[in-house]
Amino acid sequence: MSESAPDQPCNPKHQEIQHLLLEQYKLYVEMADRVSTRRHSMHLAFITLHTLVLAAIGQLLQSDTEVRAGLILPLLLVGIGLCVLWVLLTLSYRRLNEAKYKVVGLLEKELPAQPYSVLEWTMLGKGGDSGRYMTLTQIESFIPVFFIVIYLAASVVFVKESPKPHEVNLPSHETRSNFLT
Repeated sequence: MSESAPDQPCNPKHQEIQHLLLEQYKLYVEMADRVSTRRHSMHLAFITLHTLVLAAIGQLLQSDTEVRAGLILPLLLVGIGLCVLWVLLTLSYRRLNEAKYKVVGLLEKELPAQPYSVLEWTMLGKGGDSGRYMTLTQIESFIPVFFIVIYLAASVVFVKESPKPHEVNLPSHETRSNFLT
């Protein structure tokens, strides 16, 4: 009676290796999904931060001119900075997800089916038809850009409507003299 070769499906060693590979695959897919969950949480955090910045600006617009002038422009710049950070983190998560799904693809080559790396990607047109599929990063990138446009437009309006130094109403010479005496 001859023993099965180690790479034959009926060989117990082969079955054990396949079982371990499948467990690693399931674990890795779960880890990739967790990265996507963290990415989603990051977006929610940035949307919350932008809501706070815009609410603060809205409150300042209700206040007197001197307070408003000193705080609105810095808040607009903070908003723009948050947008830049948001884009950079989104791109970082994109690279991390790309690497994770490449590993998933390599693991799938050892399995009977390749649901992510071949089947799903083929059904989505391999990313070549934006009418059929847009990458999540492409969609996610629109949101911070949208906020940047809002902040830049508000900055331009704010700077144009801010009183110029020569337009500020300073007390007359007589009023200052009376004040000092």
